Amino acid sequence: MQETVELMQQHGVRVGAHPGYPDQENVGRISVAMPSDQITEQVSSQVKLLQSMAKVEYIKPHGALYNDMMSDLEVFNAILTAAKRHQLPLMLLAGDFPIHHALAQQLDIALYHEAFADRAYTPDGQLLSRSESGAVHQDVHLIVKQAQLFLEDPPYQIDTLCLHGDHPASVEAAPQIRQLIDC
Repeated sequence: MQETVELMQQHGVRVGAHPGYPDQENVGRISVAMPSDQITEQVSSQVKLLQSMAKVEYIKPHGALYNDMMSDLEVFNAILTAAKRHQLPLMLLAGDFPIHHALAQQLDIALYHEAFADRAYTPDGQLLSRSESGAVHQDVHLIVKQAQLFLEDPPYQIDTLCLHGDHPASVEAAPQIRQLIDC
């Protein structure tokens, strides 16, 4: 984490906490049944650890925790509680999620609306499960095209685009997307 923070600081990148379930074996991509208070504590402890290394500017749950937050309001509330505890904005999937917005507003938590250039979506605007074929785009041109659509004609408010650094096509698409943003 310290090396990543140092690289981010060298390149002027804002530091955000990316907490996930305690599931190292699956890199946090498997849901873990936990009571709400444990989710709050898990998120809060991960944020606190990162805060000991750098100024943290937002929270963006990772993997299964992110997906669960979008589909389960109890999980979302647990994460909102952690965000409130640390007075940090929360990253949320861009789209039509009025209940999520209302709950965040009740706790005075700012939301950053995020779109994924390298992920497929369901018809209702959720991310397609990674267990489904085609959930992660592997084609550079498709990734760039999806990013371009989000930038030029967003279907809803988008504050940031996500690209996954663990997928070669996404890494290859990043400079092209940066060029689109800079134009």
